Amino acid sequence: TLLLLGLVFFHAVHFYAARHGLTDSEAIQVLAERHNVATEAPAAPHDPTALARRNDAALDSYIPPAPERTIEPGVIEGAHARLMQQPELLRYLTDARGLTLDTVGQYRLGHDRQRYTIPITNAAGDYVNIRRYLPGGDPKMKSYREGYGKARLWPLEAFHTPGRIILCAGEFDCLLARQHGFNAVTHTGGEGTWKDEWTPLFAGRDVVICYDSDDAGRRGA
Repeated sequence: TLLLLGLVFFHAVHFYAARHGLTDSEAIQVLAERHNVATEAPAAPHDPTALARRNDAALDSYIPPAPERTIEPGVIEGAHARLMQQPELLRYLTDARGLTLDTVGQYRLGHDRQRYTIPITNAAGDYVNIRRYLPGGDPKMKSYREGYGKARLWPLEAFHTPGRIILCAGEFDCLLARQHGFNAVTHTGGEGTWKDEWTPLFAGRDVVICYDSDDAGRRGA
C-alpha cells in the first residue's frame, strides 16, 4: 500500500512539475507551501530562475478554474472617457492623489457619474470587478455590483516581476507605488482580509507590508 501511494505521489508531482516547467523538487516545494506542509529542503531562495518558475506555478494554481463573471470592456472605456472629459474630476486624481495622466490611462481609471472607478482584472486580463471610490463617502469604496466583490490580489502582474514586492493597503496606494517604480500589489478586501491561497504567491520573496498606521493596519500586518 505504501509503495502504491508513493508511486501515485511521484506521478502527481512529476505531472505538476512538467505542466508548470518546474523540477520535481521545485514542484514539491510549491505544493507543500500551498498546503502548509513543512519540507526539509526548500528551493534555494537565492536562485532567481527557480523562484520565477515557482512564482509562475503558484500564480497559475491561484487562477480560479471556473469561468468568472466578467464586465464588458465598454463599461470600463465609457467611464474612462467620461473622466478624461471632466478636468475637475481628473484634478482630484492628479492633485490630491498624485497620479499622473499616464497612470490614469494605463489602469483605465474612470468615473461613473457617482464615483471614481478602478477596474480590476484577473490573470487572463478580463475585467472582474470595478472598485468604486467616493472621497468622503460612507463607505468610501464599493464593488461594482452584487456578486463581483470577491477579495482579490491586484494587479497580478506584480507576481511576474522577481524580487521585492510591496503589499499596499489599498488601490490608490498601490497605483502610486507602481507609478514610482515599486513592484506593488494590493488586495480588494481591506487590511483585515487575507486568504490562505494568496500566501504561496509571496513564498521566497522579500515582502514589505505597507499598511496604514492605525489599529486596522497594525492588525492586518
